[in-house]
Amino acid sequence: QAAAIARAARYYPDGYRGMGGGRAQDYGIGVTRDEATSWVNSQVLVIPMVEDVEAVGNLDDILQVSGADVLHVAASDLGQSMGNPGVSEVRRVMSEVIPRVRAGGKSVGVGGNNPADTAGVAEFINLGANFVTVSGWGLLRIGAEDFLKNVNAAL
Repeated sequence: QAAAIARAARYYPDGYRGMGGGRAQDYGIGVTRDEATSWVNSQVLVIPMVEDVEAVGNLDDILQVSGADVLHVAASDLGQSMGNPGVSEVRRVMSEVIPRVRAGGKSVGVGGNNPADTAGVAEFINLGANFVTVSGWGLLRIGAEDFLKNVNAAL
């Protein structure tokens, strides 16, 4: 799947992305098709998800896929594929996957993080995570709570 995703995101000769005459090819103005597609291919970032136990089991093969630039470990979906064993078991598996991805020469992201769990996020970063995704709603909630606390303190 990772190889198919990487090829679908890029134009020939690196892939088989659909071709048109739109913005991605500068509307055919000033550059050749080869120049446009070569430039677009150089700008693409492909981030396959490691979101089930099958992907964890196939991690070594996925790491060999050219064009899969970053692997993103998704906690919630991974946990579901594990039978919902609880946060600590999912984090244990993620803690094994992160350094394996980095050792394989790729960047790794982690998702499904509670924005209030700063220690947990820091742990993943210390293990090698290059980027972290958290709930935007959770960040908004934390900011609103902090704002309300500061307003109440000023009253």
